[in-house]
Amino acid sequence: MYNWKKILIVVLLASIMVYLEYEMDHTLVHAASSSKTTNSIVQKPTDPPKDKPIKVNVSGGGTFCYGPNFSGGESYIIIEQCWQMHVMNARYDVFQRISYNINNTWLCITAPETVVQGEEIWDYVHLRPCTINDPLQRWIIKDDSFWTADGFYRLKDTNWYGYISRNSGDKYNHTLDSSMNDWVNTIATPGNISILTSIAWDLNHSWGNERYFIRLGGFG
Repeated sequence: MYNWKKILIVVLLASIMVYLEYEMDHTLVHAASSSKTTNSIVQKPTDPPKDKPIKVNVSGGGTFCYGPNFSGGESYIIIEQCWQMHVMNARYDVFQRISYNINNTWLCITAPETVVQGEEIWDYVHLRPCTINDPLQRWIIKDDSFWTADGFYRLKDTNWYGYISRNSGDKYNHTLDSSMNDWVNTIATPGNISILTSIAWDLNHSWGNERYFIRLGGFG
């Protein structure tokens, strides 16, 4: 009889331990689930693109459009009548890039690095292959105009070509036409997702090692 009591006590203790373990695990799982629900970031998909020509109102009066222009081995943004040959649809995407699909290649309006780094007072903007990590390709909308992502340099025009300047008073300013509001407010799907990276290699010499990088205009 004594042995049966011992066995019964052991069984009861084991049952209690299993029950407590289940309750603790259930509580932890519920807490973890609640934590994930509370702290998780709501991910919203991008909007369908609403590609259209970029229409602007220039300082001298009148409404014109941006157009990619290639001349002398370089690319520019020209401002011309909206029916003229260079004007084409543009996209303002989730990465704040202003991009054009030209011959199945996505090219983005890119601020001149020489101006941003203080090497030049002003220079034209150019079109470069779009990447998601180039700050020179990010543009914010402020006062109905395009500005570099840091908010320092406004996209202006001189002789009908787009440029930025370190002197805020330089002419000429232009603003986005009100018909561009839906385009600006569309968080558009990007045309591409490429990353800007560098290519380098080491060269061994009798006096030591040197590292070379490929860059625009050559290598060094």
